[in-house]
Amino acid sequence: MGFLPFEPTAGAAPGELNFVVRVPNAVVRADKMPVPMVTKYKDFPFPQRARNQESWTQDYVFVLNRDGGQTGEGDGGNLMEFVFARKRTLTEMQVPIACETYPTTMPHQWHNVLVRMGFIEDPTQPLTLEVGGQVKEFARVFGRFWKLPGGVYATEALIETFLSAEPFPRSLLKLDVPVPDEVSWQVRNDSGSISCLHPYIRFKETQMGGRVMDGMGTVNDPIVLSQGQDFPATNHETWQTHVMDEDVTKVNGVWKLTRTTVYPPGVEEVENSV
Repeated sequence: MGFLPFEPTAGAAPGELNFVVRVPNAVVRADKMPVPMVTKYKDFPFPQRARNQESWTQDYVFVLNRDGGQTGEGDGGNLMEFVFARKRTLTEMQVPIACETYPTTMPHQWHNVLVRMGFIEDPTQPLTLEVGGQVKEFARVFGRFWKLPGGVYATEALIETFLSAEPFPRSLLKLDVPVPDEVSWQVRNDSGSISCLHPYIRFKETQMGGRVMDGMGTVNDPIVLSQGQDFPATNHETWQTHVMDEDVTKVNGVWKLTRTTVYPPGVEEVENSV
């Protein structure tokens, strides 16, 4: 029994065809091997027993070669298979495959968010400290915070699938994971820290009568008295819609990108907390 020199196969997207071309190993030459994602079927360099002339096949590009088993004929020779797939334009790469794109829900970790913060001085509840041998009173400080409490919440998500005959360019990858920061402060009687997302935050230096200790900390970049503390805004200042995962795999020579986008849960902000 002979072999099929040309065989349509199921593509990575439902309803889309790829095809396999089979030729005997004896006609394959290393110096004429097709180039993945470049060589079109109409330029296939090796002789075929029956070349397909249908127009839809001519601009498909070579994506994969593999062992094709035996010819099943009297010579008992082996075959090589060449897989061809439709090449997508840059615009088509950005269009998700409808049948593999769907909304879903999942547990997802959302970070603490420090929305607003500030400090209140209250001279009616003074701190009594000894300074230079004298007892002095200073206004007590109370911190106030507006925040979104982090945690694992049921989250709406969108799964999208994209296909390409060639690797996806970096410009099409949209992974955007929030990176929290550790905000810490020490203001008179009040001190603390929180790992969170936040806008720009600054704490002025309150230890005006002290001095910087030599040889302590980052020696090549020492701190400066009265410099204060600055915390630049994190890449996400609050919860927002973002791509939390992108997984790229190769299926029968075709590149497949699965993207997961999550949407913020409806959690109430905690206002004016201590």
